[in-house]
Amino acid sequence: GSDTIVCDTHEEAKRLTFGGERRFKVVSLDGTMIRKSGEMTGGTSGSLEAKASRFDAEEVATLRADRQAAEESLTKLKPVATFAMEEQEAQARMTRLERDLQYAAADIKMC
Repeated sequence: GSDTIVCDTHEEAKRLTFGGERRFKVVSLDGTMIRKSGEMTGGTSGSLEAKASRFDAEEVATLRADRQAAEESLTKLKPVATFAMEEQEAQARMTRLERDLQYAAADIKMC
């Protein structure tokens, strides 16, 4: 299956498609579709009000709130590179501690 995001405007569709490390297929409410490859199709084929009337206002508000919460969660996530660096630092720290433990054990045997 493919991931498709629905957004309000053509500009938001471009930002979502091209603005991050990962590309998505995005469709705006005016009918513009931008594929992951960058191909853009569609656009306004009727009034935005007519198309928007198909959606329940409460459902739209809920979906917008969900989208906002998801975007906020995404901004709080650390990049994968940060986790990789932290893992390397932890591994180096563990290696040093194991070496220090071996030296301490040898010192105890000598006493």
